This record gives sequence, C-alpha cells and structure tokens, in this order.
Amino acid sequence: MRIAIIGIGRVGSAIAYSLLLKARNLDILLCEPHEPNRMKALAEYSDLLPVAKATRNKLAFSPGIPNSCQFYVITSGHPRQTPDTTKDSLFTENWRIVFSALQRIPRNKLIGLVTNPPNRLATHARGRGWPRTAPLRFCTDELRAKVRWEGLNDFVLQHKGHTAWTPGFACAQEILAVVRAQTPRTSGNQRRRS
Repeated sequence: MRIAIIGIGRVGSAIAYSLLLKARNLDILLCEPHEPNRMKALAEYSDLLPVAKATRNKLAFSPGIPNSCQFYVITSGHPRQTPDTTKDSLFTENWRIVFSALQRIPRNKLIGLVTNPPNRLATHARGRGWPRTAPLRFCTDELRAKVRWEGLNDFVLQHKGHTAWTPGFACAQEILAVVRAQTPRTSGNQRRRS
C-alpha cells in the first residue's frame, strides 16, 4: 500500500519518521503542495532518506498530490498556537486548506485526517463527498491534555509545542493499524508454496 503524507511540516515529518522506524517494506510518498514550504519539505525528505534505506522502506517526494496512492494522510493546516485557540477558529482556517488537498484526491480513496480539529474536519469531508475519510484521533494535543499536572499542558503548548514526536508516534500507530487492516493476508499454505 502506498501512503501519501500531505504536508511535510513538523507533524508530517514526525509521522514519516515514526512510520519508518515502526515498520518495514512501506512505500511512503511525502507531498508538499504548498510552494512556500517546499524547500523545508525537501530538506526533511533528504534527512529521512538514510532512515528509509536502513529500515528497508521506500521513500519518495512529490511537489503535488498524485492520485495513485491507496491511503492519504493530510497534515496540512495551521497548528493550535495556544491553549486559548478555539476549535471553531481552527476549523474555519483549516477547512480551506484541507478542502484544497481533498480536491486532488479521488473520492473512493482512504483518507486519514490529522489537521486540527480532525473529528470535525473528517465529518465535514464525508459530507462533501469523501466517504472514506476518518480522523486520526490521537494525533493532536489531545494526548498532551491527558497530563494532569497543573499548568503543564499550557507550558508544553506555549514552550515546547514546536515538537511533534508524541503526536507523530501516535499517528503512525493508527496509520499502521489501517494499513494492516487493508492488507490481504495470505494463508500459511500459500506462503510455504511460494
């Protein structure tokens, strides 16, 4: 299964890195359709290539969004800047960006939404004609919000929010679960014969 990650910023590159470390024989395409971000995305691709080779995974880069992938993961969008940023304002800002990506994806493809707020954006995408769109629920600050220490989540978002390893790792787990569910299994007899 070829996985396209759309948006190679902090979260997109962290997801790609986590996928490369957690699995073998993946075919990952890094897509950066937003021209101002392309040089950074190419740098991320360059950094990830040795990891892909060492872990026996395929990794490629595309400035556009091809329609030949089986699973699309959309990370493009504006991040939540502070704990006070509302999900309504994020939805309004990010729907335009997500919709621009969706228009280049065939409507029958699997789509995982990482962009905040993923639940609401996925529901909206299904209503607009992409029925196989699902939120990757544990991909944003929901994981950090589970920390109960007084004020720590606010501190993380304001001072350490530029890192995306926790959401990237959690997202990679969800993506691999989808990939495994979609991969046809061969019986033991078929494997022995080949």
